[in-house]
Amino acid sequence: MKLLNRTASIYLLLNIPIIIITMIIVYFSIRHYNQKHVENSLIEEKELIKVRSEKIKHYFIEDELSDELIIEKINSNEIIKDHFSTILLFDSLENKMKPYRQLETSQFIANKKYRFLIRKSLVENSTLLYSIGISVFILILFLFITSFLLNRIILSKKTWFPFYTLLSALKKFKAGGSYSPNIQTRIEEFNELDNTLKEMTNKINKDFFIYKEFIDIVSHEYQTPLAVIGNNAELLLQNATLEEEDFKSLAEIIEYTRKLNRLNKSLLLLSRIDNQQFTDTQKVSVINTIKNLLQEKKYQIEHKEIDVKLAFEDDIILNIDPVLVDILFGNLLQNAIRHNHKKGGNITIEIRKGNFHMYNLGEVPKHDNDEIFLKFFKESSTKRSIGLGLSIVKSICQQYHYNVMYEFNPKTKEHHFLIRFKENYPNQTMPLK
Repeated sequence: MKLLNRTASIYLLLNIPIIIITMIIVYFSIRHYNQKHVENSLIEEKELIKVRSEKIKHYFIEDELSDELIIEKINSNEIIKDHFSTILLFDSLENKMKPYRQLETSQFIANKKYRFLIRKSLVENSTLLYSIGISVFILILFLFITSFLLNRIILSKKTWFPFYTLLSALKKFKAGGSYSPNIQTRIEEFNELDNTLKEMTNKINKDFFIYKEFIDIVSHEYQTPLAVIGNNAELLLQNATLEEEDFKSLAEIIEYTRKLNRLNKSLLLLSRIDNQQFTDTQKVSVINTIKNLLQEKKYQIEHKEIDVKLAFEDDIILNIDPVLVDILFGNLLQNAIRHNHKKGGNITIEIRKGNFHMYNLGEVPKHDNDEIFLKFFKESSTKRSIGLGLSIVKSICQQYHYNVMYEFNPKTKEHHFLIRFKENYPNQTMPLK
């Protein structure tokens, strides 16, 4: 969830209960005010009856009888204090109960004491209260939505604009490149973030160039002695006066020299891939790449009597450095050849639904599926293996946002490598053959 959406959701969650509480307070406040207004009207009517009885000589209180005024003659000694209450009375015309506010009181009229029940309907006032409540609710809701939208626009386009500028510049930054978002803001936190990112990127660039220089120097200095050792050892092998033990020692020196040479080249290649130094992107056909690699490794495949099967539904065109695409599929194919059965094995290469599949027979693995892509991991004890081939495959896939997976099928005894050529690939298990 984005920070702006998170802030907006918190703002929304906090304001909803505030609106509800405000509406409850407004409702009961208006209701209380309305009730007081009706009570004052009842008191005024009570006083009006008293004034009228005093002014009119032949005043008959019984003439005041109605649904809203009930009069009952009581004992002069009986005391009734003014008392307000809310009651429900049946309306025969509308056939339903209606609320009334009632005043119970007493007073002397023409030297006689009467008990009064003066009532006023609350229906009209309730309707008014409902209308006022709805109007206030709409007004508060309008103010809330307007405030929410304005705050969101201001936050996204004004307040948070420097943050998104910094984020965009950071996404584009690569080791050895420049970082200069040039934001102008009065917000102290964003200025501090900008300064921190500049210090961090400068340090990354400094370390990158030191590391790159170190790799180049070591690679160059490492290559020369290895070449000298290898050449001298091969010259010594041509000496006919050497004994058998000397021949074995020199052969072992040559073998390890070649292994060190391969290790040096592989480590240098890994370093260049991780530092994204391969930038020559071209459109490359996967089918053509596979066919060319099979032709190059034809003699290895024939020597181990491996049966190769191809099944291509359609081609896959990749935007990738042509050197890396050869290394990617070349290492997978070399791994399938090396770890296949010594005689009579098979390799199946398929392209289905835009995905690359490679199957090969081999021994039951002693490792977890994820370990096979680790640096210097070796399943076999062969001297030629340096344990970096599949690690290089993983690094290339990570650079181009491909997803490479591996599993062993115990039923078919096949090792299965799958590459999905999509950035947003689904998180699912590998399909079996």
